[in-house]
Amino acid sequence: MDIHVHRVTNRWGYVQARTPEQTMEALEARLPRAYWVELNRLLVPFGKHVCTGARPRCSTCPVLSMCRQVGVQAPR
Repeated sequence: MDIHVHRVTNRWGYVQARTPEQTMEALEARLPRAYWVELNRLLVPFGKHVCTGARPRCSTCPVLSMCRQVGVQAPR
């Protein structure tokens, strides 16, 4: 499991997991296998460039209205 997929799906509130391995298990339980590769292909660059670790770019996020922003702190 890629750390970006772990961070993004947890930030969205789609899954709640502490580790990438737990996230993978949760996603496998919720998503049909046919979507796994495509999800990874889409979320890795999204996690690298938009939904970043330290300073997510929420103001430019195309799915902000659906994101729960779990763990995101307001800018200082």
